[in-house]
Amino acid sequence: MLKRQLLEKYQIIIYLAAIGCGLVVGWLSSDNISFLEVLLWPLLGGLLYATFTQVPLAPIYAKHGLIYALLWSQ
Repeated sequence: MLKRQLLEKYQIIIYLAAIGCGLVVGWLSSDNISFLEVLLWPLLGGLLYATFTQVPLAPIYAKHGLIYALLWSQ
């Protein structure tokens, strides 16, 4: 439980670091990874769903996979 509280405490810093890393990677290799744009919106939707519902997806994901974890958590 301490890990979750620690992650929630530093959530904004983690988000800003991830956004910064994404900007740098996107800027440095914009020609090479344009095919990943297709995955952007489904990935963001899944992350927002998991964030706002605070469903622990890790145990379900470890057992069955990501799609099953997203469907089962409803």
